[in-house]
Amino acid sequence: MTVRKNISLPQRDYDIIAQFARARGYTFSELLRQATLEIIKKQEDLGLAQFLAAHVDPVSEEEQAEIDSLGIDFDDLTGVELSIDDII
Repeated sequence: MTVRKNISLPQRDYDIIAQFARARGYTFSELLRQATLEIIKKQEDLGLAQFLAAHVDPVSEEEQAEIDSLGIDFDDLTGVELSIDDII
């Protein structure tokens, strides 16, 4: 089944995308579909560290110093898993 959707974009963007698509033998819709699916695949393939690096700003030096002063060993994965019932 094919779904038909309307999109709005500036004329200049449309012209650039349409020219690129024609030059490579794609329809406008096919180019948008393939490009969008590729973006989704790349985003889904990001590991957690890569995702955080791409989307989360690092903490300030002051905030990092505060975290460091807590003496937490972030490599120590021992402990007890809590359920929501344990917390509330």
